[in-house]
Order: sequence, then structure tokens, then C-alpha cells
Amino acid sequence: MDNNKRAKCIAFQGLKGGIGKTTFTENSAVTCAVAGYKVLVIDQDPQGSSTEFFRVFDENNCELEKKDIVDMGLYNLYINSVDVKDYIKRTRYKKIDIIPNARNVLEDVSFDTVFDNDLRDKRDKLLAFYNNLEAIKDEYDYIFIDGQPSNGRMTDVLLAASDEVVCPIRVDIYNISPVYDIMVKVDYFNHYLDRNIIFRGYVFNQFGKSDEDLTFLYKENFDPAYYIDTPIRFSATIPAKSSVSATSFIEYMRYSNPAKDFIKFLIKGIKVIDKKHEKILNDNIEYKDFGLRKIEE
Repeated sequence: MDNNKRAKCIAFQGLKGGIGKTTFTENSAVTCAVAGYKVLVIDQDPQGSSTEFFRVFDENNCELEKKDIVDMGLYNLYINSVDVKDYIKRTRYKKIDIIPNARNVLEDVSFDTVFDNDLRDKRDKLLAFYNNLEAIKDEYDYIFIDGQPSNGRMTDVLLAASDEVVCPIRVDIYNISPVYDIMVKVDYFNHYLDRNIIFRGYVFNQFGKSDEDLTFLYKENFDPAYYIDTPIRFSATIPAKSSVSATSFIEYMRYSNPAKDFIKFLIKGIKVIDKKHEKILNDNIEYKDFGLRKIEE
């Protein structure tokens, strides 16, 4: 890790489910880690799939169960000033840590309710998580957020904490409005919170030849600068099989189209892997060194 560099926090966000937020989070984190970067994953997708994928371990390498994660009191991290290190756990990858998700961590109480019932100034609450993350940004190269598929308070908090926002989408007419809504939110928080969040744009996921006819809809509605021209090509088998085997695309099948596309997305699309680390990535893939910890089952 470059000791003079502070982590860039990138949120994979959309206001719909099934568009690829978790896929982008998991594969971006693993690929960057294999390239030699130190990564923190923040799982706030309601399904908690990233938490299950990476698995959660304490400092003694004991795996945490869902009850243990619930007992962490995760809501405090997103709304109060806390020591964020108390909420960061290890994963099965040496270079990836995680702030896990226990799904509904306060049983029947939603985060929106907790947020709205707190009487402090709304601006302070929205910036609490951002300020918490600022305290540990010199310990990581990248922070990837697996965002929520809904337009609630948690989405607001996650966006407010982000440095950049990427919208993975499937090509259909129903994803135009959610992308626009995220852009509006980013613009609002930049003004209201005096932030400088960058909306990097949208990237097509599971992109097939039949989707090409609909891409004009996005190009008509959005500035060309927001089109991240590194789509992840359609595969009928790789996403499902890598998910079943709990492996990233580069681990499951390095030379598959989705694996190659993710590497291109990270190098050319959002430019988070430089030449030096690209070589490290290729060497580690060649020798099948994916940086896994030795775990006693």
C-alpha cells in the first residue's frame, strides 16, 4: 500500500435489485486484492451476500456467526461518531477486510426509523459514517460499498460517505430513472453537505448482443461522459457457477469473458489498477495465488 495515499471510497449503487451491485463489489475487491491493493468492503445490501461470500473472522481468526454480527450494533457505525476499527473484521482473503451486514440488525426496527427518531441535525447524521471512514482511509487503498437497492436513509448515508459512485445496470428501459435518481442525489449531497462526490457513471452488466439495440436510450438520456465503456458481457454459466463455488470470476475461470471484462473495467473503466499492480495481478493469477488465508474448518 502507498503510505502517502488515502483510500478512495467507491459505492456500487442503484435503486433496484438484481442489477449487479454485489457482483461488482465482490469481483472488484478480489481483483484489486490479487493485484496487491489493501481493500475494505462495506456490505449494506439487504441480502448480506457479500458478507457470506467473504466470510467474517475476528482478530483470532475465529469465524463470526450471524448472532455475533448482530451483537456488533452496526447501526451505531452509520449514525454516530465511533471507532470504526471496532466494526472492521477480517475475511478469508489476506488483503480484504469487511464491515459486515447482519441483514436486519435491529430485528424489526428499520434504519430509516432509527435515523429519523434521532433528534440531532440531519446534516450531522448524514456525515457521521463519512467521518468515521475518514479515520481509517490511510490504512487501505480502496473501499468498496455494496449499496442498497432502495431509496432510503441508508442509501443517503452510503452516498454521502462515498468519493465516487458507479451504477451497474442491466439494459432495459426501467433502469434509466434509477440512474438519474442517483445522479440527483449525488448533486444534492455535494451542495447540501459540501462534498465532492464524483458520479463516475453507469456500466452495463450481463451485456449481450440483443442489448445493443437499447443502449441508445441511455446515450440519449445521459451525458456521454457517464457511460463507462467496459461492459461485463453476458454469460449463462460463469456468474452462477462462481457463486455456487464462492469464488470470484478470476478464481473460477480467469480467461472467461466476465473475468476479462472485470479486469478491463478496473483498469480502463474506473482506472483503479495501475500498470505496476496490473503486472502483480497477472503474475498472481498465473500462479493461482489469490491471497487466501489458511482457515481451519
